[in-house]
Amino acid sequence: MREIALQVARESEGRERNVLREYLQNYLLLLMQKTKMNEYLYFVGGTALRFLYGIRRYSEDLDFTAGQEWQKSNLKLFKQKINQELERAGYEFSISLRTEKTIQRMMVRFAGLLHELGLAARREQKFSIHVEIDNNPPLGWKGKRTIINIHHAVLIQHYDLPSAFAGLEPARWIT
Repeated sequence: MREIALQVARESEGRERNVLREYLQNYLLLLMQKTKMNEYLYFVGGTALRFLYGIRRYSEDLDFTAGQEWQKSNLKLFKQKINQELERAGYEFSISLRTEKTIQRMMVRFAGLLHELGLAARREQKFSIHVEIDNNPPLGWKGKRTIINIHHAVLIQHYDLPSAFAGLEPARWIT
């Protein structure tokens, strides 16, 4: 998988960093599906809008709201499973968690990828993907399930478009 990520990024002609980020985000969504983490969470935010509706907006995070069955302790269990999957896929990485607050955070830092693409002078420079989970989800939003297939086919839970836009804060848009 690591070599595929690098090849996809190399073929993107000037957009290597963004394409690599999008590939890794999609891959993490696939791992969340494989570990059943996605059954408890709703995909929201800028990346969700980009993946689901093709909106020309760039976001660095994978944002989620917790479903009713989500327990804060789940994130530590899923971290272990995702760690195993990334090791099998050949990535150099580290994962850190912040689970004590309403917003849980998991940061996955990949080493070596930017250097191999010629985007960093030092091999140690990390490329991060942030996963955030809001444990105080909005009331009344309508959920649905959709298959996305950016680089990997993934079935995700998300909110309908009006709900998704209602929760989106102004951010950077691609022009």
